[in-house]
Amino acid sequence: MKRIKPFLLSFFISTFVLSIMSFITYSIIEARSSAQVNYTTQNEQIINTYSPKEADNFSILIIGCKQRNLPADFFVLLHFDAPNNMLYIIPLPETCQSTVNIKTQTLKEHYRYSGVSYAKKAVENLFMTEIDEYIRLDYQTSAKLVDYFSYIDFNCAYPISTGEYNFPEGEQLLDGKRYASLLFSGDDALYPSLIKNFFEQCFNADLTERLDGFFDIIFDYSDSSICELDIKTRIKAIKAFTQKKTQKISVITPGGEEAFNKFIISDKSFDLIKGILS
Repeated sequence: MKRIKPFLLSFFISTFVLSIMSFITYSIIEARSSAQVNYTTQNEQIINTYSPKEADNFSILIIGCKQRNLPADFFVLLHFDAPNNMLYIIPLPETCQSTVNIKTQTLKEHYRYSGVSYAKKAVENLFMTEIDEYIRLDYQTSAKLVDYFSYIDFNCAYPISTGEYNFPEGEQLLDGKRYASLLFSGDDALYPSLIKNFFEQCFNADLTERLDGFFDIIFDYSDSSICELDIKTRIKAIKAFTQKKTQKISVITPGGEEAFNKFIISDKSFDLIKGILS
């Protein structure tokens, strides 16, 4: 029998080994891909079959401060009504009056007097209910949250100059800095719409697998009482909200009277907001 030449033997062995390695690599990739598909499918099934409960409800007071050492620019209540798949955005005039420890003054004055804890207590006393958490949101964190999702579409009803940017009337494509510039422009008519646009455009099915990164920004860059346990206990309800096409986001603007730089909420608005928070 003729002997196989050494170089041919080496060629056959190398080809065989490469074939085996390619098969093993392909099998691993396929297995991982299949596992990821199964995980995603199971995750979607869990979300789609989960029925949010009243225990999943929570409210957050957002205190907007361009910088943490500056006075508050705005106050907004967020209330997540999980069973009804609803997110309420309630802008509170900074001149709203409330009493804390027999001291009656505006929300902005309460915040200036004793910081976040007093402002939160003032809102709780105003509506005679408990607010779960707070976030003190500054310019930097607002910009990072928007940049995490690339941009926000926003329609300016009128030309606006913030000192940093000039925004013409009409549709705008806002990156983080432009969004934050409008949010802290001092125009009280803008920030409720900007916050609503953020949730409408970002809290959707695409966010479901990116929630960890979103909350990391809250934890790392804002002053907040929210912790990971708060999120973990409600993560199924939050994911269900982002997945559903029937989600509803509503801005509730309190009615009332303002005199001598003091805003008194009307009985009708008080009953409406207290009913939402209860």
